[in-house]
Amino acid sequence: MKTTEKVNLLFDYAVRHQNGFTYEDVQRDLHWSRVELFRIANRLRAVCGDDEKMNLICEPQGQGPWRYRLVGDFSDAKVWGKNRVGDCKARIMTILAVLNSVVAATDGRTHDGRQARIMHRALTRLVEDLIELDKGSPLFKVDTISER
Repeated sequence: MKTTEKVNLLFDYAVRHQNGFTYEDVQRDLHWSRVELFRIANRLRAVCGDDEKMNLICEPQGQGPWRYRLVGDFSDAKVWGKNRVGDCKARIMTILAVLNSVVAATDGRTHDGRQARIMHRALTRLVEDLIELDKGSPLFKVDTISER
């Protein structure tokens, strides 16, 4: 089955399970592995990203598996969205830390060196803007940004 068909299948599955579903439900009903569900859920989210209101969220259920739900209103996705933004910030800081070492280890005249410096410059600017917006949030520390 093609990826597009699986995305459509997951969308239909989510519509049929309005109260949500877990990866265990998908394993039982669609015979997908957990990794396959993650891959197809990410693709479905990319498709939903074209719709400003719809999203496939995933919420913790205490000790049990997380529950996926297809929502059509931002207020239903607010907690999920905030979590995703926080995750994105953490990933940006990790990527920037890796880029610091790549910039230090490469020659800025080479393709790899120039590429690393361009990404480093863009992410540094992004972090600076977020620091300004968040007024010094503990996640973004100015000393984690090095100039190259």
